[in-house]
Amino acid sequence: MTFVDSAPAPRSEGGFTLVELLVVISITAILLTLSAAAARTFWLNQALTGAASDLRVQLGQLHQRAQAESHPRVYGAWFVLGSSSWGLVRYTATTTNCTPVESRSFDTGVTVSDIQGFDLPTGLVSACRSALQSSGVSGATNARIAFFYARGTATAGSVTVRQPSLARTRTVQVHALTGRVG
Repeated sequence: MTFVDSAPAPRSEGGFTLVELLVVISITAILLTLSAAAARTFWLNQALTGAASDLRVQLGQLHQRAQAESHPRVYGAWFVLGSSSWGLVRYTATTTNCTPVESRSFDTGVTVSDIQGFDLPTGLVSACRSALQSSGVSGATNARIAFFYARGTATAGSVTVRQPSLARTRTVQVHALTGRVG
């Protein structure tokens, strides 16, 4: 009697080699690094766009508020060059009283990088700068103020906000005759 070996042929084990695993891990790490950098850039760019948009909205609301109220009230927005803080003021002509209404700040490192124009009426400016200084605003003596009047006009100028991490800017303009913000 002859016995035939009926054992099955040896199978190769299914799996990955160490080299294959290291290649996959390396590619995954590279992709995660690239996507993290892209996400950071996107986030910072959105913060800059949001800051400029918020500024446009607030200045537009000041323009509308100044038109809705009677003549003795003038509304303004103050800015300090290089600062991430800014705010709103209300000036009453009958009492020559300027009152800080609200302080705001930009998110994620956005700062004011340039201010052109604004600050025409010296009496308003000095009263509002004094009020800002007494309320503890840093750099109030150098604050530039955009004023909006009841007749619909404004002091002309522009504010440029900057995201230093990206070296990108956005500019918001105030037009004198119409008080429009763009």
